[in-house]
Amino acid sequence: MEVETPFEVLWADADPSDRIYYAAALRYVAEAEEALFRKAGFASSETLRQGYGFPRAHVELDYRRPLKIGDRGATRAWIGRVGNSSIRMNFCLAKQEEAEPYIEGHIDMVMINLKSGY
Repeated sequence: MEVETPFEVLWADADPSDRIYYAAALRYVAEAEEALFRKAGFASSETLRQGYGFPRAHVELDYRRPLKIGDRGATRAWIGRVGNSSIRMNFCLAKQEEAEPYIEGHIDMVMINLKSGY
């Protein structure tokens, strides 16, 4: 299963060098993550209501080429691995009409019970 969500690098998403600020890239990834989990039938609001959360254990991004103000494209996200209590979500960001990713990486999440914290 895979999803694609659009993005546009806005002025507020860039650092003083006109390149995407790392936190903005992670916000685009979070939008794709929400769409992916919704598509899989696990809306975050429902998961939280049931008492479970998915804190991040590891986040890794590789910047292959710079995204700059005004660039538009899509964030693709897919599940790379499912463990006993963890999930790895892979992702990449690419400009419109370009196949090669500008940013790629993964996020490892661990499912916890919100009451116990484990």
